[in-house]
Amino acid sequence: MGPRPLPYQPENWVLAPTPIELIARPANPTTLELLRGRVETGPEIFGSTAAWIAQEMFAIQTASQSLTLVRPQQLRFYSKENNSGFRQLRVRFELQSARYDLPVTDPRWENCPALVRSPFFREHPWPTVANTVSADAVPLITVSLSEPFTDPARCFKLAACIFTAALPAGS
Repeated sequence: MGPRPLPYQPENWVLAPTPIELIARPANPTTLELLRGRVETGPEIFGSTAAWIAQEMFAIQTASQSLTLVRPQQLRFYSKENNSGFRQLRVRFELQSARYDLPVTDPRWENCPALVRSPFFREHPWPTVANTVSADAVPLITVSLSEPFTDPARCFKLAACIFTAALPAGS
């Protein structure tokens, strides 16, 4: 138990000898208060606007972080067949002037029937998908950096958690 940093995921910790269990979702107001002022403004995520970072870059310099929170503009969901032939849910969004197209790994969204069964490449804008969200809530995405895979080895940016929060205009 304790810190288990990797060059591309410096925040890693082993918390228990067995898998952990999600206790609650969404975050309570106290936890949401911690988000104020911690939203990445972009346009770069993890130092670039690319969809991935070459693993060899971490031999030169360890990542400063592998998790960040962004407030996307023009958030849209769609699905496509990935390189392995499986349907993959993805999000497109803008962060300042940069455009992103990331795989979704958040189980809550990956298993959303309306999105999973949608025809490939049919986009679903955020307000349509989240029609039960209050007017003052904004979408936020926790972007994470994957373990390296593919050849050459790349660490991909992932939409690991997509949620809403009522944040002040400057957050």
